[in-house]
Amino acid sequence: MEHEFLNYGGMEREETDYRFINIKEDVLEGRLLKPREAAAYLGSSVSALSQYRALGLGPEYFKVGKMVRYRRSDIDKWLEQKKSSKK
Repeated sequence: MEHEFLNYGGMEREETDYRFINIKEDVLEGRLLKPREAAAYLGSSVSALSQYRALGLGPEYFKVGKMVRYRRSDIDKWLEQKKSSKK
């Protein structure tokens, strides 16, 4: 899979396949969660979230250098996709 990188606000980031994300607005409005905050929101551990990232199974995230951040709306979308239709 080829990756395309954009230079946005002095930070390079990988472009998602379906939209352009205004990360600067998310940072300024406090909508990005640190991994420990995202794990707490999910009721999971930071290490489990890290494993999801490594395997490509978790919610979308931003990575700038070593910094990893999640958008709550991406976590919610990921959870919806995981919802079981079995009764």
